[in-house]
Amino acid sequence: MIGRLHLFTATVMSMALPATLAAATLDTRWTEKALIRHDALVKAKKEQYELPEVRVYDARGRLLLRKKGGGKSGAMVPLVENAIRAGKVVSGPSLAQSMAELETRDGKPATGPAVGKARYVVVDYWADWCLPCKVVSKELTAWAARQPAGKVLLVRAETDLTIVARRSGQAVKHRYIGLDGKEITPPKQ
Repeated sequence: MIGRLHLFTATVMSMALPATLAAATLDTRWTEKALIRHDALVKAKKEQYELPEVRVYDARGRLLLRKKGGGKSGAMVPLVENAIRAGKVVSGPSLAQSMAELETRDGKPATGPAVGKARYVVVDYWADWCLPCKVVSKELTAWAARQPAGKVLLVRAETDLTIVARRSGQAVKHRYIGLDGKEITPPKQ
């Protein structure tokens, strides 16, 4: 456990993400500075770390949806579509603020022509250990691939605070959740 951070893992089921991502997808991760900042906010109890998180932005960089938590399979895409259809701006970080914390896999800033050309940008925050994240990512990737060219850019943002904990030698508490949503006791090894 890091501060009040609880990590949810599942060992009963594994879902692999598609090997090839859609052309309208940008694969990113938090910068080192963002990892440290968010870890400090969680420890100070000023921020909750809950995954998956999805944010939807319009072409002007305004936030249309900020949804934390997984929910049921198949529930996130309708929420994203409804937010796009409604076009109602909600409070929260701008697209520029969100993208400033991200970098591409080769360490370059996650901004560029693709971000500016899309009518909508969907930022999918996930971690490798998070089973609901994998479900949401798979659904959003398939949905984004079906959109007309230039309409949607899906930004997959790996945001794993356990990296900070492991580097500093802290223990990470895992809770194992079964497919029925109830906590299970893992077998002793």
